[in-house]
Amino acid sequence: ATHMDADRVSQTYGDLTRSTGAFSRVFRLFRQVTCCSFSVGLWSSDVPLMPIKYKTWVSKRLHLFYHTRTRNFGAKSTPYRNAPINLTIANSSIGLDIPAEQWLEDITSSKFCLIVRGDTPHSHALLRAVRVGCMPVIVSDLYSRFAPTLPSTLDLTDFCIIVKERAYMNDTKSILVGLGELDESYLRNKTENLAWAQRVIFPDYEDSLFVPAFFRE
Repeated sequence: ATHMDADRVSQTYGDLTRSTGAFSRVFRLFRQVTCCSFSVGLWSSDVPLMPIKYKTWVSKRLHLFYHTRTRNFGAKSTPYRNAPINLTIANSSIGLDIPAEQWLEDITSSKFCLIVRGDTPHSHALLRAVRVGCMPVIVSDLYSRFAPTLPSTLDLTDFCIIVKERAYMNDTKSILVGLGELDESYLRNKTENLAWAQRVIFPDYEDSLFVPAFFRE
């Protein structure tokens, strides 16, 4: 790991939403950090692996899951992280920290999981959502460039819903409520692709494709 000067990184990364070139400038500041990489994802025992099918997904009791922490995030991300926390959206689990048991119950019972950029364009929440079969809704314009997950095999747009940062900030509630109005065939396709992503990403999935996908990179 390389320790970077927080002010220099934050100042540069603050321009990322306006210029994709800014991301490359961050890494040119530090010769020992590679400019080309990929993510193999998060494999963690804090959430169970729950293979998903559309029939299971559509029967989940909660519409949306999103919880964040009370702190200031780098890269000017705090307004994005805080935008939903005071919203009232039916059948949703939204807000600040909740007890671990309730957190696990709610994330595994939700159709959609909101993934908002924080100190960097990516978030650990993405792979947790995929692992429990909660469809990721990503608010991070540069996620696919910063940390694509096994990109030779997977495309984030196939199994995630990508929301532009500006649209999200302009009307957060309408964006999140509107997820429930998406076309059934669109959601069926997303769910099938989410199941494929589970098989590719997680080594403990039955008939996992993680090893060949890893070596493909």
